[in-house]
Amino acid sequence: MSKPRVPVATEQEAREALGIPEKAPDFREVIVDKKGFTRAVNSYITIIDQIKDLESQKRALSDIIGSELATADAKTVMFENRRVTLASGKNTTLSKEKLLELGVPATKIMAATVTREYTYVTVSKEKVNEQ
Repeated sequence: MSKPRVPVATEQEAREALGIPEKAPDFREVIVDKKGFTRAVNSYITIIDQIKDLESQKRALSDIIGSELATADAKTVMFENRRVTLASGKNTTLSKEKLLELGVPATKIMAATVTREYTYVTVSKEKVNEQ
């Protein structure tokens, strides 16, 4: 007979481990090099916007290429020593937020979560204050 799982954390620790954020401090309160940080974040935001534009262009071209492949009834063709393939796939994910909304305790979600660690930077979309 297997042992029951023991909760690995308190509810607050589990929320933190799952990345459910608390209120973040203003950067001016915690960042030492404010000018360098501001410059880096603004550049990062510019690049994000450029990538979004390029991704939009890429999707439009993908639609054209996919349509041509479908019309030709060809899944793959050769183009200047490159394979161009019409591929499809499907992703399925669980939303921790939806599980929490459905009443699943964060400690249960934490106990069932497989974790791999990595570090990267994210910058959220601009939040416009409603007045």
